[in-house]
Amino acid sequence: MWGSITGTLSAQTDVQAAIDANGVVDTGSNLGSGSEVFKQLTAKDLEFRSLTATRGVVLTEGATDVDIALPTGTLNDHLTYNGTNWVGAPLASSLVQTVTVSLNTAEVKTLFSAPYQLVAAPGVNKTIIPVSTVVEYTHVTTSYATADNMAIKHDGAALLKAGVLAGISLTGTSNDTNIQASYTSNTLATSTVQDKALMFYAPTQDPTLGDGTIKLIIAYYIADFS
Repeated sequence: MWGSITGTLSAQTDVQAAIDANGVVDTGSNLGSGSEVFKQLTAKDLEFRSLTATRGVVLTEGATDVDIALPTGTLNDHLTYNGTNWVGAPLASSLVQTVTVSLNTAEVKTLFSAPYQLVAAPGVNKTIIPVSTVVEYTHVTTSYATADNMAIKHDGAALLKAGVLAGISLTGTSNDTNIQASYTSNTLATSTVQDKALMFYAPTQDPTLGDGTIKLIIAYYIADFS
């Protein structure tokens, strides 16, 4: 006769044990294409392989199963090395992300009086760190009469990056793209950058008269000081 011993360790692994007419187990086998859990039969003892955890994976032995999970218990996390161990970290906390925004004429004309939010405030003890920007200016029919060299800053903080439109003239008629792949060192009060949105703005005045549009792509990551 046959008896079946199954576990929840793998969706593709099933272990069966053969039981003879006297009720004695005389062999065992692994079914499916997964890693083999059953190793061998020694005397009357069915011997199974043990599971070990590496790179931050956590094994928790329960009464009837073994739970396999990342340290934080969420599939939206990734593993990062902290110098000693592999630990779970939210994706948003360390991976570079990008956001693309398009400003119409009305939004361009209020970049001093109403700065444009690029990235929302990330939360307590977290700071948005810009990595690079790509700005595309599209001239429509009318040039702007006055225009600042746009900049980026944390909401309410001092200037973080000037000259985001370096080489692009809003008062001209060209369609231009500016690429900036690095940011200079800045020392700012912690209270002015943590949990603050990242803003695109005109430092001294609103652009006037023109009807051109701006598209901006910014790469950034979130520094978590918790």
